[in-house]
Amino acid sequence: MEHTGLSMDYDKNLIETVLDDIDMRNIILFLYVIRNDLFKDLSIQELIKSYEKVLILDEIYKDNILSFWNKEFIEIAIDLGLIKNIRSIREFEQKDGDFIIRLGEETVTIENNTISVPDHTLFLLINKKFKFLTRRNFNLALNKLKGVRCEMCYIK
Repeated sequence: MEHTGLSMDYDKNLIETVLDDIDMRNIILFLYVIRNDLFKDLSIQELIKSYEKVLILDEIYKDNILSFWNKEFIEIAIDLGLIKNIRSIREFEQKDGDFIIRLGEETVTIENNTISVPDHTLFLLINKKFKFLTRRNFNLALNKLKGVRCEMCYIK
């Protein structure tokens, strides 16, 4: 039997096991926020294109952000910590249009309908909100998640 989506019928134990570990839960929740809240589950092509347009700029100014991204996208990006030199939407609004915005050296990218979040970037995003997360525990949780296998795939 093969299935490609999680369901409570088939995957209850798997879901509970993963979500019981706080570090794995935080990784999943942040990836969910990036995919669902920031990029609207990749369903709006204009949103994706506007994000990519900003990424290719040599220098990103506040005016660039305002012309390409909507207010909700900007708020979520700031809250997640994707914009490194702005801590709040209020601070963003106070800056002049020629203020240079810094994204991380490695940031979230989208290729072929796949969102890629570098490990280091994901760690920094989570650690910004949850200071107790150590790099060691993050790496362990990430490796556990990579090793998760569906219990029902092997039942015939």
